[in-house]
Amino acid sequence: MRVAVCDIDKAFLLQFKRAVYLYANKNKIEIVVECFISGEEILRSKYDYNLIFMEYHLSSINGLETAECLRSRGDNTPIIFVSDYTDFIFESFKVNPYGFLLKSEWKENIFSVLEDFFAKKGENYPILVKDGTDTVCISTENIYYLEADNKYCYIHLSEETLYCHKTMAQVFECLPKSRFCKTNRAFIVNLSHISRYNNDTIKLKNGKEIHPSRKYYKSFKEDYRRFLKPVEV
Repeated sequence: MRVAVCDIDKAFLLQFKRAVYLYANKNKIEIVVECFISGEEILRSKYDYNLIFMEYHLSSINGLETAECLRSRGDNTPIIFVSDYTDFIFESFKVNPYGFLLKSEWKENIFSVLEDFFAKKGENYPILVKDGTDTVCISTENIYYLEADNKYCYIHLSEETLYCHKTMAQVFECLPKSRFCKTNRAFIVNLSHISRYNNDTIKLKNGKEIHPSRKYYKSFKEDYRRFLKPVEV
């Protein structure tokens, strides 16, 4: 996971970076933190980020203008503004910020902010898949289901299929267990992409139908209800 922090104060950047790494080590999360001292710097970065912390007061262009530039080029990375200047909050709604953190109180609140973020977003993350001679970066949320093929497996996305030289069990080990469930010996489905099911068929949102086995049907229903936490009507 890659996190960006943008602030004109280099001492603050160092302290903030240490705090994020402390949280990551405590929770056994792999995070790379990159620091920027201007909006222009983060806009020039060649990397995509999973989370951005941004001060409003920056040189040349401010944090809100930087966020507007990111959004204008299709970057929807969650942005948390870290600032004691609050007059821009109403205006910031146009860039759909993930949240706000008072800079004077960041030390007391950074862990709870990260806890909230990972509780909501942390179940999806990027993985690298070897597909023939190509290495493909995909997000776990874009996987619809896995299909076993002896010692290898297919990774089915919405409109594309990757052929991975790993067993289905090995790929499953890399996925968030709260979102993926085995439905028979040959298939593992992403619970967030299910539209309906019965004891014979699980239908996914892309139209694919998978037939659950009698052995796994009960555990599938339990996992799916636990994932949805539904209100039944």
